[in-house]
Amino acid sequence: MLPVIETERLFLRGMVRRDFPAFMAIWREPEVVRFIGGKPFSEAESWGRFKGNAGSWVLGGHGQSGIFQKADGVLLWQLGFFTASHGLGADFNGEGSCVLCGKAQGQGYGPEAMMAAHDWFNAQIFGGGGWRM
Repeated sequence: MLPVIETERLFLRGMVRRDFPAFMAIWREPEVVRFIGGKPFSEAESWGRFKGNAGSWVLGGHGQSGIFQKADGVLLWQLGFFTASHGLGADFNGEGSCVLCGKAQGQGYGPEAMMAAHDWFNAQIFGGGGWRM
């Protein structure tokens, strides 16, 4: 079961199919993709990432979650943890990422969401022995 993590202004949860149109729209924002390939994603590219997020939860027990505003339920985008193959060995348990849509940038949502997600990840994966950097 995917966790729901709450902060003062946000809730984080696994994305479901009905979230895909908003997810895809955010991947088309120039300020979002500026440092992630530099060009807006097609529907097929967005769908591949969306499915990959779901697969990370199934295969690894952790993955990307949607960041939603508590006030109105609007998707601000995604953050979470994933395991990438960077040749770091079997002891490497994941790396974190946080990406916000343009209208959510500069409001402190990223640190607020990432600290809450890290605390969950730390307790679940490392049993409380991980670090924030």
